[in-house]
Amino acid sequence: MIVCSFLIRLSPFTEIFLALQGGNFDLADRLFSSIPRAWESASADNRGDVRELIPEFYYSSAFLRNVNHHDFGRKQVSGDSVDDVVLPPWALDDPMLFVHRHREALESDFVSKHLHAWIDLTFGYKQRDPASYNCFHPLSYRGAVDLENITDESERAASTAIIHNFGQTPLQIFKTPHPHRFVGGRSSLPTHQRFGAAEQWQLLIRSILPITESPAPIFDIVPASMPEAKPTTQMKNRLIVPNTHLSVQYGFADDSLRIYYQEMVFSTPRLVHLVEGLSVDHAIFAGPTLLITVSDQGILTAWRMSIKAGGHKRGDVTLSREATLRGHDSRVTTLTASADWSLLVSGTEDGKAMVWDTNRLRYIRTLQTPHEEPLVYSAISEADGLIALASKRHLYLFSLNGHPIASTTPEGDIFSDFTFGLPETPAPVDENEDEPLSYSGGITFLKRDFLKFGPLLVVGVDNEVALYRCVPGQRRFEDEVVKPWRLVEQGRLSRSGDHPHGDCCMVKFIG
Repeated sequence: MIVCSFLIRLSPFTEIFLALQGGNFDLADRLFSSIPRAWESASADNRGDVRELIPEFYYSSAFLRNVNHHDFGRKQVSGDSVDDVVLPPWALDDPMLFVHRHREALESDFVSKHLHAWIDLTFGYKQRDPASYNCFHPLSYRGAVDLENITDESERAASTAIIHNFGQTPLQIFKTPHPHRFVGGRSSLPTHQRFGAAEQWQLLIRSILPITESPAPIFDIVPASMPEAKPTTQMKNRLIVPNTHLSVQYGFADDSLRIYYQEMVFSTPRLVHLVEGLSVDHAIFAGPTLLITVSDQGILTAWRMSIKAGGHKRGDVTLSREATLRGHDSRVTTLTASADWSLLVSGTEDGKAMVWDTNRLRYIRTLQTPHEEPLVYSAISEADGLIALASKRHLYLFSLNGHPIASTTPEGDIFSDFTFGLPETPAPVDENEDEPLSYSGGITFLKRDFLKFGPLLVVGVDNEVALYRCVPGQRRFEDEVVKPWRLVEQGRLSRSGDHPHGDCCMVKFIG
């Protein structure tokens, strides 16, 4: 019941809550509607209010918004309607910032030093210690009641309802005090986490020699499957099939899509599958065997690739059409996918992007940018599902559920938030000055579960690589107007003096 109470705004927990409440929501005053009020109730006002925080408090802000617009009623005294969860002032009315600060506290040294006390209370010897301050309901302990031996139906129903409402105390694991965590001395974190791009980006240096060279602009960089191997590069109109010797190629004059088998780098490619009459502008693998193609009319097609016997001859590889995805009314200019989040994002030349579910192959939502500029690059963070979109002049950041977070330009933190409904007016450009900077390469996120100072991403800016941090806001005094998040440039990495010409066309975090 406690879990359903916290997650009442999200399905399927809304339906589970209604089932536990006899088909109706509880009184509005008793619903979870305010973080400060819940804290006051559990810590001071009500000794019987024993609620342990659920994992969503530390990684997902979705449960704090009433995204499904449920009618939870109005409070009796104030008459206020219960909608989104009220947050503490330091959260700046931003659920994502609240979760970030909460996770930051969880990762702090203070919690590390006192973590053993929580273990003792929840899993250890203080779970049943009369001298401790444990207040779990007696029926929540294992063995406190045997429902099978209760013959009275009313008594059994009452006991079951209590267990459903109060939950069950975890099994006792430790009989003696748990040792405290040692937080002094040398760090045991891996070197890349102590001196990586997120912590010490100034230590990043370019390789002495190029890891690969290509006669054409690089369209994508594919991480190597083995740690000691080098990453591979992909040209436009050519996709490497993961973990195979196959490649998908398109953009031919006869409007065909071809799959080739090439065992060695210098061996002659062998055609193993052909799809004729298929105009393809872009293509991407949204999963190990799920291929997405886009026509010049903005129509997406999902194909399932089947491979047998190594795929080295005709008939070993087949493509079967699974779905056609329509919705764009202009040309698709960028495409990105995440297998971890089962998401596909397609951006168009009118500044819109659509998000698709690659499991069900269905439309989810549209992301609207304030400027009607063609979107040229996009990326999805594998760590938290953030979506980045870029035109030549603007970089935008959205949450997994489509909420705008922040934006910026290549010159710096000029436009650091969205102004939907009131289009921003770009600063005038002096025609006598040099041509303004523009985003020229792809976008990539650093894959890390949590970063104290905010997510880190890199973008190509002309012939350099710019590192951006999505910095959480912090109010220094009560009336200060602070944005919850800002995209701030941390620094730039210049290209080698041996190769001064040419823009950066692709960036990728490896490892």
